[in-house]
Amino acid sequence: MSITVLSILSSLNDRINDSGDVKFFTVEKVSYLNGGGTIIQGMLHYSYLINEFGVYENKTVTSGYVSISDLDNDVVNGINGIIKVKITDGLWADFVNIKDVDNQDNSYLLGTSINPKWYVRADKIFIKPSNAAQLDILYLKVFTDMTASGNCPFNSSLKNLLITYAQAMCEIASGNFDKGQIILSTFYKQIVALNNLVEDK
Repeated sequence: MSITVLSILSSLNDRINDSGDVKFFTVEKVSYLNGGGTIIQGMLHYSYLINEFGVYENKTVTSGYVSISDLDNDVVNGINGIIKVKITDGLWADFVNIKDVDNQDNSYLLGTSINPKWYVRADKIFIKPSNAAQLDILYLKVFTDMTASGNCPFNSSLKNLLITYAQAMCEIASGNFDKGQIILSTFYKQIVALNNLVEDK
C-alpha cells in the first residue's frame, strides 16, 4: 500500500515541532526525505524494496555476457543492483559466487539450459550456458525523487526510517549538530539491523 509524502511530512513535522513550516519550508523537508530515500535504496537489502524492482527484457548476450553499460542508467549501485537473471523464454539462473566460477571440477557450476548459472565479473553479467541468446534481468532501480504532492515509492514499513533521516538533517541544519548526529547514527543502525535480519537467515 502506497503512502503519501504529505503523510510523511505530517509525521516529520510532529517530530521537529514545525507543523506551520516556520523552521523549514516544505521543499527543504522533501529534499531531506529524498536524501534519506537515496541512502535507503543504496544500503538496505533489496528484499525490503520490492516496489522498486524493474526488469530488462530480451537483452542480447554477446560472448556469454551482458555488459552493465548496455543497460540504462537506472540500476542502483551499478552491477550490485542486479538481483536475478533469467534466460529469455527459459529458466531463472542460480547465482554463483565469483570465487567458485573457475572450479571446473564441480559440474554444478557448469550451467545448462535446464540448470543455468550467472555470475558477475567487473561490469559484466555472465551466463552459463554461454550460448544463451537473450537475458531478462531483474534489478533494483535508482531512487526517484519524491514531490510533496506525490506518493512515497517505499512500503509503509520504511516510513519511520525516512522520517528519522529527515529529522537528523533538520536538527543539523538548525544548529543542533550533536542531536542530529545521534539521530543520524540511529538511522544507520536501523539499516544495519534490518539487513542483519535478512542476512542471518
